[in-house]
Amino acid sequence: MTIDKQRERYVILVSYITLFGNAALAIMKLTTGFIADSFAVIGDGIDSSTDVVISIISLISTYIASKPADRVHSFGHKRAETIGTKVLSFIIIFAGIKLFTSALGKILKGGAESAPDIVTVIVVIISIFGKLFMSALNFKVGKKIGSDLIIANAKNMRNDIFTSVGVLLGLGFTIYLKLPILDPIVAILVSIWILKTGAEIFLETSSELMDGVKDKSIYNKIFDVIKQFENVKNPHRVRVRKMGAFFIIDLDIEVSPDITIKEAHEIATQIEEELKSKIENIYDIMVHIEPYGNIHKEETYGVNQNDLEEKNTN
Repeated sequence: MTIDKQRERYVILVSYITLFGNAALAIMKLTTGFIADSFAVIGDGIDSSTDVVISIISLISTYIASKPADRVHSFGHKRAETIGTKVLSFIIIFAGIKLFTSALGKILKGGAESAPDIVTVIVVIISIFGKLFMSALNFKVGKKIGSDLIIANAKNMRNDIFTSVGVLLGLGFTIYLKLPILDPIVAILVSIWILKTGAEIFLETSSELMDGVKDKSIYNKIFDVIKQFENVKNPHRVRVRKMGAFFIIDLDIEVSPDITIKEAHEIATQIEEELKSKIENIYDIMVHIEPYGNIHKEETYGVNQNDLEEKNTN
């Protein structure tokens, strides 16, 4: 089984588990929230509903990302996962805004008519343990296969745990103090947390869609590999892009102008093989060969070894 196929199976499996698990929790919390007239529990249910949508997005993104390259998408469809994660951030932000406005309206009308009962507390406790299991599962699988979408889902559900704990505390105070107004206040706090999560995921995916890389250490790994080749000088214009869980690397190197094209090609091939052995999930590598001392002043993009060493020194 290829790495891509194995990765696809992991994503599909964890997405289905998360989909049905969150669907059950969402139905349970929304039903209980509406019956008990608890905006905090309804908000928690809305949050779980977004997780259901996330799982569906994961499945659709995985299907699209697994499609082979074609004439229109010559690099393949791996960025479908990033786009799916971006869509997820909008859904989370929309859910947060909707909950905030609804809870605020409830406060302006005087709050809930009655305090929630003990059943709502039991439902939230069940939700906490369910989210603990699914968050741990998503983190484990996401890190194993290097999926930003699965890891984002894990972070979202980890945040859900804190959200549910906040709801639980709010319900406890509401029931104990007999103050129904606390319920929509807790719902507003939950909505702010939801908005924070959505904004963080939005910013993370924006970097990747603009060909940015969060893990800057990958440049150090590339230059460390080049240093192993004594006949290679001045690695420069190094560019790294991410497509889903995979990296695309472009770099320029200088070699002696006296060697043959075949020898230069062998050097480039050796560099590619060494990079693949040191860096996981490489999708493609492009090594551009230049003669010693070749300078193009207009080449102002990419990362150079000297620039990187200066930053590390500072």
